[in-house]
Amino acid sequence: MDLGAGICRPKAPSCSSCPISSHCDAYARGEPERFPVKAPKKPKPTRTGVVFALINGKGEILFERRPDKGLLGGMLGLPGTDWLEGQEGWAAGMGDAFTKTTWKKTGSITHIFTHFHLTLEVYVGVAPKGFRRSSNQQWIAPAKARLPTVMKKAVELAAKG
Repeated sequence: MDLGAGICRPKAPSCSSCPISSHCDAYARGEPERFPVKAPKKPKPTRTGVVFALINGKGEILFERRPDKGLLGGMLGLPGTDWLEGQEGWAAGMGDAFTKTTWKKTGSITHIFTHFHLTLEVYVGVAPKGFRRSSNQQWIAPAKARLPTVMKKAVELAAKG
């Protein structure tokens, strides 16, 4: 018998039909609706990162395919840093074209995932002459890109900047 689903329900317990109510502390106290007490939720950590909206002469933005495994696996997104707690120094590991581009910070967006909060700083730049994209990157008009919500927010902010 499944007591939790049928009898000992949090909102409407059926104590009178419970075969073990004589051993129940909640029933003995006369307040079975108060139990079980839910543990307070742990606060979600906040991660930060940086994304870059690199724009070419046609108004297209450089997007890259995220790795197949992990959060937003296989989806398109803006190039950027890892999403970490307490991160600094965004230029490291971004490649020459990114470090040689003049970037303008347009602001930050926030997004809430199930297990953490994310704050992304959004930078916009114009692709330098001779820029070569990598094999996992492609130029796409922003209106035609199928993006996850967090990246849509970043692209919308970049368009304002």
